[in-house]
Amino acid sequence: MKDTNLIVKKCPNFRWYEVWKSSTADRIGIDNVTDDPVIIKNVQALVTNLLQPLRDEVGPMMPQSWFRCEALEKVLTQKSFAAWCAKKGYQIKAETWDEYFKRKSHPKGSAIDIEVSSMSNNELFNLIKKEFEFDQLIREFPKKGVPDSGWVHASWASKSGNRGQAFTIP
Repeated sequence: MKDTNLIVKKCPNFRWYEVWKSSTADRIGIDNVTDDPVIIKNVQALVTNLLQPLRDEVGPMMPQSWFRCEALEKVLTQKSFAAWCAKKGYQIKAETWDEYFKRKSHPKGSAIDIEVSSMSNNELFNLIKKEFEFDQLIREFPKKGVPDSGWVHASWASKSGNRGQAFTIP
């Protein structure tokens, strides 16, 4: 699979390099590419069922973070992992990381953090919540009174497995 190839032929606006792209991974030397068929299938389902229909409605979008291999996920979620452990009363160790990691959607290829140039992140969140099917939709780290702050996290599980959870992480 070449980076410039379309993810799904009928979805002309998404290419593989967008899935693997990570400035953090590049900066610290992590190879953030996988050929795992389950992850590939999850990426294709997310594109087909949510991202391309959304793109057709709102225009170009900017993926901020998509697939994250385990090494990259460890780097990016250190603080949230520590907070999760504290909340659960767990020690930070390999076994608790494994439990935390298996819950994450980015490493499965089924989640993306996005922004759209044609609307604020608040508008994007509300549009997806109202008009699209999703597993989780999270308005992450918005600043009060700044509708473009933070980003929107969206995930897809399956037609029958989407939870339709929508919430904000302050």
